[in-house]
Amino acid sequence: MVAGVRLPGCKSSSQRALVLAALARGESRLIGASRCADTRELAAALRACGVEVAESPEGELHVCGPDGPWRPPELLEVGEGGSTLRFLAPVLAARAPGRRVRLLARGSLARRPQDDLVSLLRAAGAEAHWERVGDGACLEVCGGADVPRSEVELRARTSSQPLSGLLMAAGERPLRLVLTQPPPSWGYLELTLRWLERFRGAGAVGVAWDGAALTLEVARRRGRGGACAVPGDASAAVFFATAAAVTGREVAVSGYDPEHPDARFLLACAERFGAWEVADTVGEVRFRPRTTPRADEVVLDLDSAPDAGPALAVLAALAPASPSRGVLFRGLGRLRAKESDRVAAMRRLAEACGAAVAVEDEGAALRIVAARGRAREGRATAEVSRVVAADGDHRVAMAVGVASLVLPGLRPDDPECVRKSFPDFWEALEGVRKEVGP
Repeated sequence: MVAGVRLPGCKSSSQRALVLAALARGESRLIGASRCADTRELAAALRACGVEVAESPEGELHVCGPDGPWRPPELLEVGEGGSTLRFLAPVLAARAPGRRVRLLARGSLARRPQDDLVSLLRAAGAEAHWERVGDGACLEVCGGADVPRSEVELRARTSSQPLSGLLMAAGERPLRLVLTQPPPSWGYLELTLRWLERFRGAGAVGVAWDGAALTLEVARRRGRGGACAVPGDASAAVFFATAAAVTGREVAVSGYDPEHPDARFLLACAERFGAWEVADTVGEVRFRPRTTPRADEVVLDLDSAPDAGPALAVLAALAPASPSRGVLFRGLGRLRAKESDRVAAMRRLAEACGAAVAVEDEGAALRIVAARGRAREGRATAEVSRVVAADGDHRVAMAVGVASLVLPGLRPDDPECVRKSFPDFWEALEGVRKEVGP
């Protein structure tokens, strides 16, 4: 039997579709949008700004934004969603001119640096200030009629989410955005460009690279509403690809978006690591485990896919096809500033799985070498009983769950934190567990 998993709606696409629907003329219908905590918090923040967001009995989101300027409250709750904060701040600076708004972040988001966002807002002509407030943090932003400026140049390397927010905020006014250094997650910026074209038509954004700078030009278009389908969450697929590799059983996922940047990263991992093969079938993708490593050492750069780090730590620790010298992870900088310090989490996960872990290159790299002589062949073992700290990080908790398929004594300290991106993760994982068997 093959374990089958239906992926939830893609959180990254749902967030972009919600914002662009709120900025479009007329009503939009979002089919298959994520029902996770981050999407619900963004929907609540949009409602507070005067956007109509309603869920139909069929689970569709019906979205209709104001025709005129937005009128957000002075204090706007954004919860723990980084994309909620980084998308809304540029939009409010552009669509609520003259209004001073404080966006209140909670939990892990309040502890994460927002220098990129503040710098971008100021470069675009808005006032912006980030400060800790009690157990949270506030971003104070105030825009004007000339925000965003017609041309914005950024010389520092800027993460993709604030850039995506600014690109979506433009439209009432044209924008020429010049980046002298490419963003660390170009794939996610491409995802934004695709969604802009879905709402505003072909040519909504022009992209040019002259060898020294990347230029993105946003046309003066607001776009129109309509129906659009949101694909499944490819960021979650790596957990089920890892499940296939560590259990030795094939896992099929449906709702998979092959154009998502994490889907492309998965293909690169399959080629480099050799722990699984990816097979496209009608309506689904199948991850088929391999048992022979392709190299003595595998080097993976996680800069473009920080969500994959915890799952790949489990893969390196438990996969029968793990190379003899292990997996060397690079590009770790962004992982330290996610919902938790994911580099520390990767180390905890690997050690809980019995692997050897070494920090190399003065902290710039992490090597994980699987324990030798533990033949798994998809057979579970109860030799480990341990609660692994997830630090409230949904991706870490999901990775602990995958490891528990072969080490059932492992469990996360906060299983409910998966609601941030995948509310039904434990039910989906249980379906895989039943097919894996003892």
